[in-house]
Amino acid sequence: MKSRDAAGNLATSADYQFMTTSPLDLDLVAGYAFDEGSGTTTADYSRNSSTGALFNVAWTKGKYGSALLFNGTDSYVTTPGIGLPAMNAPQTIAFWFNASGKTTSTQPVVSLADEAQQISIQSGFKEAQIGVWQNPGSWLVATVPPSANSWHHSAYSYDGQTHRFYIDGKQVSSSTIAPKVATPTSLQIGRMIGGSGYLKGSLDELRIYRRALTQADIRTLMLQSLAACGKYVADP
Repeated sequence: MKSRDAAGNLATSADYQFMTTSPLDLDLVAGYAFDEGSGTTTADYSRNSSTGALFNVAWTKGKYGSALLFNGTDSYVTTPGIGLPAMNAPQTIAFWFNASGKTTSTQPVVSLADEAQQISIQSGFKEAQIGVWQNPGSWLVATVPPSANSWHHSAYSYDGQTHRFYIDGKQVSSSTIAPKVATPTSLQIGRMIGGSGYLKGSLDELRIYRRALTQADIRTLMLQSLAACGKYVADP
């Protein structure tokens, strides 16, 4: 850092490291851009640095940069799930998806699971709908899926009282159903806890927050990739 002395001369007084934080980075606990384009791991853009392990996925063109292509049979991603919000706590789950066709089977995109209790919250496809449901349990929010073979944005938020579901930035469903009380210990991407219900389609720009984003927030993040925001880097 440079400072000016009494005579008006500039001098370097100390070295400092600064990091600016976008409002959309606040309370981000998992952020996967899937921009590696090759390899068997994917980086977490949040401060938790929960690197994801890839199994039987392919790389494809994404909404922003690269994306993951899931085959519907045995493709999935696992992460340590560090810092995930409790199922009954404020949160947001958002991602871009491109379904390979009309979906009638159970195909979770994201599963936040308490493996000890075998309880999870799922965001994805089930019963010819798209939304978020509890397992075991019922839908929290759901709607008719948008058109297949094109990119769409999904976002779910819960503020401690109301569940809200957005497709392409538009709110399409809400409820006040009481969620289960459990804390996720793992994050599964592209399948359910226990290894079933595999996703068929492409996924990009997955973000999970420990707060409920507003509709304005969601519309903003739709226009900004994780790579554009920058990866969180801890001080040395």
